[in-house]
Amino acid sequence: MRKAGIHARALLIAAICVISFVSAQDALGRSKPAPKPVAKAIPWTVTGLGPKVKRQPASAAVRYPSRLDGAVQIRTSRGAASWKMLGAPNTRAAFYKRGVRYVAPGFEVVSNQGTGTIKEYIVVQRRQGVRTWRWQLSGAGATRPRLLKGGAVRFGPNVTIPPPILLDKAGRQI
Repeated sequence: MRKAGIHARALLIAAICVISFVSAQDALGRSKPAPKPVAKAIPWTVTGLGPKVKRQPASAAVRYPSRLDGAVQIRTSRGAASWKMLGAPNTRAAFYKRGVRYVAPGFEVVSNQGTGTIKEYIVVQRRQGVRTWRWQLSGAGATRPRLLKGGAVRFGPNVTIPPPILLDKAGRQI
C-alpha cells in the first residue's frame, strides 16, 4: 500500500510539472497566438493616457522602462526610487502622453500618470488561479521603501503606493 501511495504522488507531481510546462509554453506564445489586448475592452484603465507618442518626455519625473521587465524610476526632491515587477516578460512598452502600456501574454500592465499620482493596473484576460505578483523596491536614504500597516509602501514623505485592490470590469472594488 505504501508503494502505491508513493507512485501516486510521483504521478501527481509529474502531472503538475507537465501542466506547468504546457502553461509556460502557452505564456510564451509557442502553442497558441498571443492574446488580444485587454484594455480596449476595459476603457477605464486607459482613460487619461492621452495620445500615443514615440518615446516618453525626457523631462518626466517618472521614467518608465522600454520593456516590462525593467524598473519604473521616480525622482523627488529628496532622491530617487524605483520598482520592478519580478518575473515579468520582456514585453515592449507603448508610450502615451501620460503613461505607458505593456501587453503581455495573458495580461497587460497600464500605468496612468496624473498630477502627483501614478495608477498602475494589471489587467488579466482570464482567471489566473493562485498567483503571486512580486516587485523589487529600491531607494536610498529618505526614499528607502517602507512597508506600512495595511499594505501600503512609502518612499519618503511624498511618495506612497497604496495597498493593491481588486476591481471588476466596471472599475468597482470587489
